[in-house]
Amino acid sequence: MNEITALSLSSDTSHFSLCFKDVFQVYSTNPIHCQYQKEFPKYKLDKIATSSDGTYIAFVAKSDDRHSTVFIWNNSY
Repeated sequence: MNEITALSLSSDTSHFSLCFKDVFQVYSTNPIHCQYQKEFPKYKLDKIATSSDGTYIAFVAKSDDRHSTVFIWNNSY
C-alpha cells in the first residue's frame, strides 16, 4: 500500500483529494466514496488542492530528473 503524500479538503468540505506516490483520488464526503482516480506512473505526486465541487484538482508532479510540473486537472469529463 502506498503512503499518502498529500491531502486536500475542499472549502465547503464536500470533497477531499488524496495523493499517493503516483495516483490521485477524489472523494465525496456525503457519503464517502471515490469519485475519480488517475494514475501517473512516470511521476511522483505531491502537494494537492481541490476545488469546492471536486472537479478541479491542482497537484505537483516530479519526474525522475527532479523536474516539477504543476497540473490543473478537470475530472468532470
